[in-house]
Amino acid sequence: MNNKIEELFNTIENTKEYIEYNEIKELLINDEEIMNLIKEIKQLQKKATHEEASHQTIYHETDKLIQEKINNLNSYSLYHEFITKKENLNDILAFVTNTINKYLEDIINKTN
Repeated sequence: MNNKIEELFNTIENTKEYIEYNEIKELLINDEEIMNLIKEIKQLQKKATHEEASHQTIYHETDKLIQEKINNLNSYSLYHEFITKKENLNDILAFVTNTINKYLEDIINKTN
């Protein structure tokens, strides 16, 4: 069974979508400007969460700043392409997951 699971993983890793996702991910990781922007957004999101949890109304301003940074991030074609490739890969993984789940449900229902 482990061999079959490994075969499935190898098949996924050899798909055009997986290969393209990894290529674009590598380019993204090596783009310092984009990575710094992502890091800033994550830090601001943590700050906004803390501000909101402690009932500070300033979180609205932080949320506006986050949205500005996200809009800036979305203006990078490399980031946009990364998101597209990630969504394509996720669609394939969801299809595989659903197919496996349906197969297992069919097996379970046959035994009942």
